[in-house]
Amino acid sequence: MTTSPSEFQVEFSDLDEGYDGEYDEDDSFDVNLLRLDIFVRPTHQMAEEGYDEEEWAPMRSGSYCMRSGSYCTLVPDTTSQEEQDRLLVLAEQVLRRGEQAGASLKRTAEMLSWMKPGYTEKQLHKLVE
Repeated sequence: MTTSPSEFQVEFSDLDEGYDGEYDEDDSFDVNLLRLDIFVRPTHQMAEEGYDEEEWAPMRSGSYCMRSGSYCTLVPDTTSQEEQDRLLVLAEQVLRRGEQAGASLKRTAEMLSWMKPGYTEKQLHKLVE
């Protein structure tokens, strides 16, 4: 599922990442984890760099060690689609409320990387308080 609010678009992606880097299927303690990808409407500056102002662009994270706008989570790839969809809606709500409160989008996104199946709206909001 991809959500499409006016400010953000969020989705999960599977890049075969585990608890300690690349997922190791031979390690019984490792789990294949999903990434939370966050997209925004391009700013004027991003448009000058080649992003179409009508398209979604990866959120800038300011990090050189990871994909822009992409955060590893504690959500296993075996999580049901229904639960993934529920978590995406909650993540979108947290991002929107954080932005409305003047919180750093990058910091809010980083805290969402701790989300896992079963988290409630209250638990996700506590992460970013």
